[in-house]
Parts: sequence; structure tokens; C-alpha cells
Amino acid sequence: MGKIVYVDGAEQTGGTITGMWKKALNKLPKTNLPAEASAKAGGQRPSALLLGLGGGDVVRLISKKYPRIKITAVEIDPVMIEVAKKYFNLERSANLSIIKNDAAVFLKKNKKKFDFIIVDLFIGRFNPQNFRRRPFLLSLKKSLTSHGLALYNSHYDQEKREEFAEFYKICRQVFPVSGIIIKYRFSRILHLAVRP
Repeated sequence: MGKIVYVDGAEQTGGTITGMWKKALNKLPKTNLPAEASAKAGGQRPSALLLGLGGGDVVRLISKKYPRIKITAVEIDPVMIEVAKKYFNLERSANLSIIKNDAAVFLKKNKKKFDFIIVDLFIGRFNPQNFRRRPFLLSLKKSLTSHGLALYNSHYDQEKREEFAEFYKICRQVFPVSGIIIKYRFSRILHLAVRP
């Protein structure tokens, strides 16, 4: 049986979380990142930003899908960074750099553009509210290359469906391309892009 990390009773890494991300990434064509094709031709390697490291499920999965990708992971919790390195062998990932920082602070100051951004920010079962507001989404959009895409793991509460509907509405206002690609009991994964 694989390793699973729980925080405040909510699954964060392994188990169904791994399956969810596999499913989401499989919905994207392998050639979805133009920079991946460019790297194969000797050009610049594609870049990914992961906001929220967890145990590193996403690092392993996108490294497998896009072997030439360079990944920057931002994680605020030093314990989670240590768990990812010690129990999930992330320190062996040559294409990964980990930054201990608050994702909102990092994104606000960030000047680099990424081909692929994954937002997987949770406290227990919920995204912190500041990551579901327009300023954060605008910072996210600003950090994508013109051909880039983002996957946003949004919490979903069946009893507060209107709360998700409001968040999704803001996403559609900020990103010209937006859609729900995965529906799970407690989450929705959104595909967000600057252009088709």
C-alpha cells in the first residue's frame, strides 16, 4: 500500500489524491505544452510552478508526463517539505527546486512566466479564501506564458454549491479559457488558460 498524508483529517497526498491528479493530467494532451516540443528540438525547457507541494504527487506525475520540465514548488509548511523529502524521495528530483514561502506572497513578487501552473493550496479540506479571490487569480494569470495553462484544485462543498459557483464565475471573468475537467466529491479541478 502506498503512503498517504492526512492533515486535519483530510487526505493531502497519495490514495485518491494521486488518482485524481493522474486523471486530470491525462485529460491534457501530451503535446499540450508547446515548450515541451521546443525542448525536444533543443530549445528552452518548459517550466512549471506548483503552488502547494504536499508529498509531491504532482511533481512525480508531471515529471513523468513532461520529462524535460523544470519545476518550482512553493510550500509554506516546513514540516510538509520535510515529509516530501524524507518519505516521498523528492530530494532525488533533479528537475525540482523547492521554495519555502507563502504562495500569495511569492506570486505577487514573481516576475517569471511559467508554461504550466498547478494550484493545490489547502488548509484541511478547504482552499484559503485569499486564493479564491480576483487579485490572486490575476497574479496567477500574469505568471503564465501566453500559451500557458493552469490547473486549479478547488474545494467543493455540496451544501455550499453557490460558493463554488461564485468562485468559478470569477475564474471565467479573469481567464478567457476556463472549464471544469474533474469532479470529485470534495473538489473540482479547473483548467484555466490565457488563450485556447
